[in-house]
Amino acid sequence: ASFRNVLLLGIGGSALGPQFVLSALGSGTDRMRFYFLDNTDPDGIDQV
Repeated sequence: ASFRNVLLLGIGGSALGPQFVLSALGSGTDRMRFYFLDNTDPDGIDQV
């Protein structure tokens, strides 16, 4: 089995670093989908 979705939980630098790397190196054709929860906003959680 392989993973297709990644959920990263973090606030501040623990979320910003991975978001930067994904935006710098990722592409729209990647097989993995990344989701970031960086606060407790209910609307943001519902989107994930």
